Parts: sequence; structure tokens; C-alpha cells
Amino acid sequence: MNKLRISDLSYCIDRPILSNISFDVCAGEVVCLLGPSGCGKTTLLRLIAGLETTTSGAIMFDHQILSEPAKNIHMPPELRHVGMVFQDYALFPHLTVLQNIGFGCRNDSAKVNECLQSVGLSAYGKKYPHELSGGERQRVALARAIATDPKILLLDEPFSSLDVVLRQQLREQTLSILKKRNTPVILVTHDPQEAMALGDKIVLLNSGRITQQGSPLQVYTGPADPFVASFLQPCNEWAMSFEEVVGLLGLDGVILPPMADSFKTKSSALSATFEPSCFRAPPDASAPCKVCVRPDDVVLLGTASTEDMNESNPVDKQQKSRSHKGTVDQIQFLGSTLLLLIAARELGLVRAHVSTALGKALRIGDEVTFLVSKGFVFPVSDVTD
Repeated sequence: MNKLRISDLSYCIDRPILSNISFDVCAGEVVCLLGPSGCGKTTLLRLIAGLETTTSGAIMFDHQILSEPAKNIHMPPELRHVGMVFQDYALFPHLTVLQNIGFGCRNDSAKVNECLQSVGLSAYGKKYPHELSGGERQRVALARAIATDPKILLLDEPFSSLDVVLRQQLREQTLSILKKRNTPVILVTHDPQEAMALGDKIVLLNSGRITQQGSPLQVYTGPADPFVASFLQPCNEWAMSFEEVVGLLGLDGVILPPMADSFKTKSSALSATFEPSCFRAPPDASAPCKVCVRPDDVVLLGTASTEDMNESNPVDKQQKSRSHKGTVDQIQFLGSTLLLLIAARELGLVRAHVSTALGKALRIGDEVTFLVSKGFVFPVSDVTD
């Protein structure tokens, strides 16, 4: 079965660090713990590894209890068969690559050579850590972790110190190695792109609590609250009534969170538009909301000199009636896209993405017309700051 189960786990020192954490990791599954610095990601890894003692809850692997304070059980780290790759790799500087890898597997030469080959470092066995690049050290740390044939593999931000190109290469190589082993894997990161690229499942933490968990697609397309929406990609955020939301986005552009039960039930033309299966109570037109709109969903329609910049995806008259005007305040070059900061009278500073090919003629100070095509809408009573 090879399933790791975290059940209602909490950890306190002088204050709560982690509260009511629950999720499973199956064999061959990569679960990414994602969240801002200080939210408890690394602490959770240390609890699973047995380096810290949980305050309450349970950690189980294949029905065997690794930690459960209520039953006075805390299995020592050396008996848990957990492999761990630390953020700084923690290689022994006085040992060669071969000796570092062999440290945990009693210098089994066959196992050491197999692990070296799996990470593409067969020719580096006699080198010392200071003679290796950052990427090579990362691969040695991974080889050392898998040399013991761990039942669970934990990786704490293993790519954070690498340059962008090397990071991408090692992500792909590491994912290939991990998938071949069919071992439950937990990878800690604060990079949403990394979590979405590597994870079969994302567990998003904020202030020591799970905000949302699910597949990358589920979390990205159906964020549970404004924090999730904006953490995965910075959003434009506005506070307004639900009626104003529909005026901004149109009925087709409103994306409600699953089971949004804080909208008041009231008979209105707006309420009748939505399927009740999406939430427990249909929205009241006057209900206060928070709207999160990704820059990709702000569509540039034209400038003072160009009537239609969106010929590949034309908008209808009804959509144009919801358009806004503003002035380009900043232009940030991102390669294939540009990030525009548009100063709009009604909405303030609006972030919008436009293709470089389409927006290369734009200049700071240009007047533009844009449309907010869709956004995530959250009832204010569901929003926690």
C-alpha cells in the first residue's frame, strides 16, 4: 500500500506552529507543500522525519503509527526509513561523493554505484563537495537520500539555490528519478510554478493551516479563497457588491468558489442565473464580495490610435459595453508577454498581460481600452485576512 497519512496533526511551542493538518501521500505520488516563508512547511517535514515531536494528531505509514502523542508513541528517526534532502544539501565536506552516498547504506558499493548512475554522476565519485557545482551537489544529496531505499522521501526546497536554467533541468531529472521509485514523496517549495510542475497534489499552507489541497489544476482553476488565488498568481483585487461584480465581469465571467454558502438567499434576477449545485445559497445582489482577477483575464481592446487589438478573439457589443479606459503607467518585459500596469479611474491600478507581439508598440502614457473578462468572486464573510 505504501501510503503516508497525516491525521489532524498539530504542533506548538510557545504558540501554534501547525494546526489540524491532514492529508495522504500514496505510493509514487509527489505532494508539494506550498506556502509563504514561515508557514510551517519545513517544520512539517521535520515532524514526519521524527526530528520534532508532534503535539497532537497522528502520522502513519502503512497502518503503522510513527507518531501519536495520545498513545505516547514517537518512533525514533532512525527507525522510520525516511530519506531527506535538506535545503542546504548537508553533505559532509570531508567525505568524497562516494563516501557521502555510502554513509547511509553502510558503503554498499553496488548500491552506491547504482545511485550515482541514476543521478548521472558516475564519473564524480572521488570528488569532494567543494569541487562540485550547486546542481551536482543537489544530485549527490538526492543520491544519498535514495541509497537507503527509504519508504518515504522528503525534499526541502531542493532547487531554491540554483539558477533558472539549471533549476528547470534538475526539476525534470529529479521528477523522472522519483517516479521510477514508486515512493511517497513530499517536496517543500514556496514557488507556485514549481509546485504545479512537479506535484500530483498541492497542499497549500498559510499561517500553519491548510488553506486548500488538490491537484494543481483543481487548485489553480478553483481557488478556495483570495489568498489561494493570489498566491498561485498575483491578481487584481477589488471589493464590491455582487451586483457590481456582474457589471464588471458579466454573468459568464463570474467564477464562484465551490459551496460558497455565505451569499444570502434572496429572490433576484441574478440569483436565478446560477446553478444551485455550485453553492449552498444563491448570491444576493447586494452581498459584499472580494474579486480576484488574474492579469491574463484582463483583455486589451485597443488604444487611442488602434480600435481593435484583439482581432484573434473578438468581443461582442455587450462585452464592449463593460469596457474601461485607462493610461499605461508601467510596462514590464517578461519575454513572450508584457505586464502592463494601467491606471484606470474606476478600478485603480490594473495589471494586464498582453503578448509582446501585440503590445510592442505600446508606450507609457498611452490611453488604452480594456475588458475584465472573468474573475474569482468570494463572499466577504468567507475571506480571512
